[in-house]
Amino acid sequence: MPPRIQKPHIYPIPSNYELIKKVRASKTATLNESKYIKPTTKLRYYQVVGTLNLLLLKYFILGDEPGLGKTVQCLVAYAILKTFQPDLQLIVFTTKSAKDQWGGEVDKFLQGLSYHVMKGSYKPKGGTRKITGKDCRDAQCLDQKDTDIFISGYYPLTIEPNHIRSSRGGNLMVVFDEVHLLKNNKSKTYVGAEEFLNDVSMVYGLTATPIKNRLLEFYYVYKLIMPQLFPKVTWFKKEFCNEVLKNITPYSPTPKFISEIISYKNLPRFREIIDPYFFRRSADDVGSELPGIVSRRIMIAMSPSQERLYSEAKKGIIQERKVRQRYLELLDKAGGNESLVPDKIKEMYQDSLTGDFLKKHKTSSLVFCQLASNGPQWLDPEETGNSTKEDALEDLLEGELLDQKVVIYSRYNSGIPRLEKIADKLGIKHVKVTGSESDSNRTKAKNIFQDPDSDVKIIFITDAGSASINLQVSGYLVLFDSPWTWGDLVQLVGRVRRLNSEHQFVLVYHLVEEGTIDERVLFVLKGKKELVEKAVGPQPKGLLCFDGIELESIGNNDGRSEVDILFDDIFG
Repeated sequence: MPPRIQKPHIYPIPSNYELIKKVRASKTATLNESKYIKPTTKLRYYQVVGTLNLLLLKYFILGDEPGLGKTVQCLVAYAILKTFQPDLQLIVFTTKSAKDQWGGEVDKFLQGLSYHVMKGSYKPKGGTRKITGKDCRDAQCLDQKDTDIFISGYYPLTIEPNHIRSSRGGNLMVVFDEVHLLKNNKSKTYVGAEEFLNDVSMVYGLTATPIKNRLLEFYYVYKLIMPQLFPKVTWFKKEFCNEVLKNITPYSPTPKFISEIISYKNLPRFREIIDPYFFRRSADDVGSELPGIVSRRIMIAMSPSQERLYSEAKKGIIQERKVRQRYLELLDKAGGNESLVPDKIKEMYQDSLTGDFLKKHKTSSLVFCQLASNGPQWLDPEETGNSTKEDALEDLLEGELLDQKVVIYSRYNSGIPRLEKIADKLGIKHVKVTGSESDSNRTKAKNIFQDPDSDVKIIFITDAGSASINLQVSGYLVLFDSPWTWGDLVQLVGRVRRLNSEHQFVLVYHLVEEGTIDERVLFVLKGKKELVEKAVGPQPKGLLCFDGIELESIGNNDGRSEVDILFDDIFG
């Protein structure tokens, strides 16, 4: 039988593509007027161009660099469409911490339109008290069914997408803010979004970081926004990925192989295909008023306690000890009945006895290395010895950052109290935005910090605060530990680097313990930056450039995850 010949996929090109290209090159394009746009709303020329892209396409991702105003472009596009389609409604799905900010942007730029921000507690129309949970969400969908703009977090998509959809009208514009969060097609949020979009004909995504780590993330985002753009995932991998077979059971007599992406190919072709439906401008592209970026790497020598703990973490000693301790605690709590111990804990316990723990639990192994680098008490409050990284932060806060508004980030919510103690010791008032606060407390903390007259000088943030919130009152970002993906780093810097900032530059401080995961993370980030530049275009200048010297990179065309790259680099 002759070999089967695959027919080439016909990638869709919009009929108005030539017009779109002319618009993108223009600096004099104009928009139709709308009674829903406040007279005080003035768009920069590149924001006009971005808005026109939204108006000219029904499926589109706006990928502008953080701080260039993706939200206002989206809202103005809706206002213009609403002028000609009076029954058009807008629903925005965004991060938990950004919902109220979207409401504030509606107030700032639009008029004559109603909007509602989905709340965790709500008093229904005609009700006498506030309710929570599913009843709360149902009541808001019912009461606000005629509202022009409905702003929700992503969580309702995981449990009741059809109910939310049925409460909206038939003519609907959907916006996924930080659409890169929908990169996992197996997640409940992704599946719920697919259900929600069954009969929606206008779908837009907003993100400055469409690829945080791997090219396949962008594929799945487009399968949601515009399913017809690419064929099946097997086709996509064949076109753009280099794969090898990997044995995932090396210790088993019966090997099991999976396909692993090790690098990428044909990236210029990839960019050509997405070009009609993806548009990104960097600050340099538009000559914007965004502040420049100055990166500083503060190199620190570990204390003896940190050296000991880091060495133990690299050998797996700490990880195995912690797992065994946890297993025995749960076993004792269960009265010796092992069947009551969670299967995951039992599996990890067995791995700790056989020497397989490190390779089977790569993320956990890396996390313990990071915590050891951060300081002894980040691993265990009972540990003794000092953290030279905490000492370096204290020196910064009472030295060159004295009396400045400062954003301080850590990946670990559990470590924020350690950092708060430093601020308390120095008498510096502070707030925080982490995964533990309610919506209202996050908004309150952000607003207090953003008030230039407030005496609150520090805001501590974790990943919960790294996307969609504006902290441009500050020109200083301190990374107590660096994020592991390039996209997360870009998002973090984008919190302080925004339009209308009074700072000429933002300073990004990386606290780096020498010879640890802190250094290796920076090299991996540089490698992923180079991949993202090849796939979607230029990235913010100044990031990871220390004293004018670019870092070396690890895995600049590596298809593996940052965890796999870091693990192999650190543990060999």
